[in-house]
Amino acid sequence: AKMFSGAVTWHSDNGILKDSSFVNNQAGGGAGAVNWVGINGVLSDCSFVNNHAEMFGGAVNWIGDYGILSSCSFANNTANKYGNGIYLETNTANVSDCSFSIYRPKNTAVVTINNLIYYKDSNYSVNYYENGNLINHGHINDDNVSFYNLDNGKHNIQIIYNKEGKNFTNYINITGDSYLNASNVYMFYNDGTKYTLKLTDHKGNPLINQNVQITIANAKYNIKTDSLGYATLVLKQKAGKYNIIAKFDGNSDYNPSNVVSTLNILDSPITKNKNPKIYFGGRFKVQIINANGKHVGAGKLVKFTIAGKTYIQKTDKNGYASLKIKLKPKTYTISTKYANFIKKNRITVKPVLTAKSIVKKKAKSIKFYAKLVNTKGKPQAKKMVRFKFRGKTFKIKTNKKGIAKLKIKNLKKGKYKIYTQYGKSKIKNTIKIK
Repeated sequence: AKMFSGAVTWHSDNGILKDSSFVNNQAGGGAGAVNWVGINGVLSDCSFVNNHAEMFGGAVNWIGDYGILSSCSFANNTANKYGNGIYLETNTANVSDCSFSIYRPKNTAVVTINNLIYYKDSNYSVNYYENGNLINHGHINDDNVSFYNLDNGKHNIQIIYNKEGKNFTNYINITGDSYLNASNVYMFYNDGTKYTLKLTDHKGNPLINQNVQITIANAKYNIKTDSLGYATLVLKQKAGKYNIIAKFDGNSDYNPSNVVSTLNILDSPITKNKNPKIYFGGRFKVQIINANGKHVGAGKLVKFTIAGKTYIQKTDKNGYASLKIKLKPKTYTISTKYANFIKKNRITVKPVLTAKSIVKKKAKSIKFYAKLVNTKGKPQAKKMVRFKFRGKTFKIKTNKKGIAKLKIKNLKKGKYKIYTQYGKSKIKNTIKIK
């Protein structure tokens, strides 16, 4: 930064500078943005934001006689010594109809403002009015001024300083509190859920048509509040847990605010569908959950489609729905539908009754074995298994290992068919005698 003037130095007389904006300028000495030297200068309708001077005149340093500063706006300008907004080295220059925006911390009843206008050679008396009422008084060069018992709304305070019998009026705009409100969001991936926030003043009145920035992970969005102060965003993030940071940067009337919410996105309400192997007569089971991760309870309808047929089942009190599988052992695709959500799984139906074809040399007797398990694959003991062989039926109980053993005597050489059955499970094998 330069020693004097971070942006403009005006030397000529009778100059006019208006309708300009000065943002983020700095000076090592005075005049963070504008240094005015010429006589009879006019500076009007300009805005000064975030300018800084190491010594005096955070935004403007005025040297020339008979200058006029009018209708300019100032926000967050600073100087380390004198005149955060304006420093005047001559008492022939006048300041009028300028506004100074003051951002205050939320829920602050007392606001202290450092010096805004400083006259090097004069210290004029000043009165402060709000709504026509005198609320404080002092001198233009006071280091600071404090205002007490302020509610959380915005305040427009007149600064009237008297100079040689003539009043000059400027304004302090103390921002009101703004409030962003938003709830945590629980949803399923791509289900159309919207994040909704509301921006209000301290009385709950909506702040309309205001820009709000929303950040979710690395994604940033800019949206405007509507006529009721609401702003919405359709959420399309992948399944996972996120922070949603909503931020209002404030304006000349209201201070900034932000709110942080949690976003939980689940993949699907159809869960616990990871049972790829099912024994004949067993059940394919799923649990249905809400977006908050809790089960839906009883009575919700779930559709299962397998082998070209659709079955409708209801959830139990723990949110589980299941379908009994009585299909020929092989691999199938089963589709589960709940509301608008669909999950597909490949399942393998395994037999509960098994036996192996055998090849034996001719002997006085041979043994044929069948094994029976339950729908969880555990051996079933003391169950009656039927064998049909050469026109006869044999009933044999399984042992503790689930094995039923049939003894066959005096078979001649040849190939024979044998049928084994338990309930609706029926298998065919061969016995070959060499």
